[in-house]
Amino acid sequence: MGGLKGVQIPHPFGGKFRQMMIYVDPDKLRAHHLSPSDVVDAVHRANLVLAGGTMKLGGTEYQVHPVNTLPTPEGINDIPIVVRDGKPVFIRDIGYTKDDAALQYNIVRVNGNRSVYCPLLREPGENTI
Repeated sequence: MGGLKGVQIPHPFGGKFRQMMIYVDPDKLRAHHLSPSDVVDAVHRANLVLAGGTMKLGGTEYQVHPVNTLPTPEGINDIPIVVRDGKPVFIRDIGYTKDDAALQYNIVRVNGNRSVYCPLLREPGENTI
C-alpha cells in the first residue's frame, strides 16, 4: 500500500471501516430450513467482481465498466438464497442488511479527542534521507 519508495503505510488506527452487515434472525433461518452458510454462499454467488474492458461497435470503441457488486443494503436484501417449490427465499425474508462498520477494536486519542493515526514506516534497508 502507498506510493512512496521505501515507505510502508499500514492501515490506519482509530477509524471505522465501512462494511455491509447482514443481520440474520435464527428463527426465520430455521423456518426456511437454512443455515448461515447458505446465506454466505448466496452472497458470494451474487456479488461477483468482473473485470471491465473495451468494446468495439462499428468504428467506435467504448469503455465497459460492469456494475457487478451490490452497493446498497436494498440490493443485498434482494439476493435469493434458495428456490423452494418455485418460490425464492430472499435475504430480506430471513433478516436485513445494514450499511454499517466493522467491529472496532481500537481507539486513538490526541489531546483527549478521538482521532485517526496513520503511521508511515521506513522499509528495512532503505535510506531515510
